[in-house]
Amino acid sequence: MLAALRLGGISGLLVPVRVAGASMAETLRGIHYLLHCDDCGFPCRYDADRAPEGDRAVCPNCGYVLDRLGRAVLRSGQRVLVDRWAYRFRPPCRGDLIAFRSPQDPEYWEVKRVAGLPGERIAIRRGDVYANDRIVRKTLRQLREVAVLVHDSGFEPNPDGGLPPRWRADASRPTSSGALVYHHWRCFASPLPRSAESLVLDNYGYNQNESRQLHAVRDLMLVCRLRIGGGTLRLWIADGEDWFQADLDLETRQAKLYRKGRRILAASMPHAAYTRDVKLEFALCDRQVLMAVDEQTLICWPYDLATGEERPAANERAEDCWSRTSATVGIAAEGASLEVRRLQVFRDLYYLDPQGLGRDWAAPAELGHDEVFVLGDNVPVSRDSRHEIDFGVPRERWLGRVIALPPFPIR
Repeated sequence: MLAALRLGGISGLLVPVRVAGASMAETLRGIHYLLHCDDCGFPCRYDADRAPEGDRAVCPNCGYVLDRLGRAVLRSGQRVLVDRWAYRFRPPCRGDLIAFRSPQDPEYWEVKRVAGLPGERIAIRRGDVYANDRIVRKTLRQLREVAVLVHDSGFEPNPDGGLPPRWRADASRPTSSGALVYHHWRCFASPLPRSAESLVLDNYGYNQNESRQLHAVRDLMLVCRLRIGGGTLRLWIADGEDWFQADLDLETRQAKLYRKGRRILAASMPHAAYTRDVKLEFALCDRQVLMAVDEQTLICWPYDLATGEERPAANERAEDCWSRTSATVGIAAEGASLEVRRLQVFRDLYYLDPQGLGRDWAAPAELGHDEVFVLGDNVPVSRDSRHEIDFGVPRERWLGRVIALPPFPIR
């Protein structure tokens, strides 16, 4: 499926267009339905071109089955601007949203994200992108742009339902007592109980009418707003058997990073960390640890897997994931008063091969000196450079950089 752009009938350096298609959702959405979950109130969005069968959808936040889809509001495709000036004097950057002419129909515009640059040979391994055999690591800003929300504590199910909390104490984790640990639910159609625990998988709530093999995603990000009153804030996140712990020590004014209990990094905390209310981000992404306070990066530490350790096999079945613990993210306070206003868990994109499977794949050759490799953010439905014989998008087809504008409902 393509994320196409419908022209607004205006030519110039900034061209207004509207997105049609699902391949860039939910970064850019085509025409879609919006329905608020009857249990947690979460705004559920799903593709209008491939609406759910049987008038049923599943809330991607709490797993509640929505069976009154007639109440859904139809929303138009998202508005964007195409900056025709952007690539006149410089090539696209990795991570850019780029508009280009379709190879099948030059009058048809497409939008994708730049993943590979001239001279690179792009590969996909265990869900990550590689360029010339080196993993491509996102910045924290790039991760924010593509991250898929898997849980938001601001939308909790009705307490009368008797469901276990998603964040709860777990004395078995490598941190102080009283820690809160995240437990993931599958949140897609299944005969298993709604609250059956699972590793985080690469399902998309936007693609309600899709059935395929799912894959475990280890690259996660915790985002929260909190107030700290002295002491130490402790966070941890796991990559399989490997785990990382970050301490924000307000006494020494340092952020300290540990790997399996061994300190590997210390950094000074900015003044923002001492204010009454801060935004905190802590993530594993592309084999690096990232942490920021109020979007100011404190830690960016790349790592390799420890000897003998591997990520889950690409052919690992979803039902195998359900039998293992999902406790991979946690937060605690030592000697501190801690007030957490909201906890959100995101996952990174998990890239698939051209057949939509989790197998390793590589482009047949390097990109030319004026070509880029593009991928869609809605990985399982996107048709992009993975599927084209001439996989590179050449300069003569580039139209410009895409700038998103807020969507509004059809009236």
